[in-house]
Amino acid sequence: MRHLYSALPFGAVNLSHRVVMAPPPLFHSDLPGGVPSWEMAALYRHWASRGGLIVTEEAAIAPRGGRSQEAPAPGIYSEAQVMAWRGITDAVHAQGGKIFQQLWRSRAHSDSALTRASPASIVAEYCRAARNAKAADFDGVEIQAARGILFNPLDPADTDERCSLLAAIAEALFGLWGKGRVGVRLEPRHMPGVPDCLIERLNALDRTYLHLVGFPGIDESALSTIRSRFRGRIILAGDFTPAQAERIVADGLADLIARGPSFSSRSDLLPLELPRAG
Repeated sequence: MRHLYSALPFGAVNLSHRVVMAPPPLFHSDLPGGVPSWEMAALYRHWASRGGLIVTEEAAIAPRGGRSQEAPAPGIYSEAQVMAWRGITDAVHAQGGKIFQQLWRSRAHSDSALTRASPASIVAEYCRAARNAKAADFDGVEIQAARGILFNPLDPADTDERCSLLAAIAEALFGLWGKGRVGVRLEPRHMPGVPDCLIERLNALDRTYLHLVGFPGIDESALSTIRSRFRGRIILAGDFTPAQAERIVADGLADLIARGPSFSSRSDLLPLELPRAG
């Protein structure tokens, strides 16, 4: 695992290894108003490793519309949520880890907003959440655009419009956070590859990264094409064997490999315990 365990400058942070904790399954907050719980802080502390990167589960950037009776997802749109997330970032940083906040709109919210709201108002909503993430002391932010969020696999005709919106969101967050603090999570099967117009605009944002989902469903030739066009770092998330993960990083198809929250105790991918503080 020589390549997986090698250090890497990642945007504005330095990592000690190349195994990222991918966003865990979405928590449902048991506290009023979508406030992250103390249990979440304990879990993130357990998952953190010295010099390792965690990307959080989807944090709602606005209250969910409709009359859903489901417990609310953790959010990043209120002062109480910011304070609770600050407890989580403090716990991760105490372990020597880095943590990026994933910013999310529910699919229903996104689809309805795209038909009702102006692009400027949608960008503004992401910006408010990104400012809150900075107040909560995250190391960066990631825009969740996978799983049909922003890109509708059943309606590819509007891909150009949605690419333009996503690029505008990324550009605005780059303006707030600066170099090396912004990423975009995509699922190539939900769009026609990664369109040139999106790649070009992301390339203009120095040290922005892509977080691609779906391996082994992503064809390696398509991944190679994205790699040749995109100048930033690439995280590849999926169900890897140790040999696959090592080879992908060694071949330069991706810079980092993302696995779920069980990775730190899985001997199949990480044969040694990752370094922890203390």
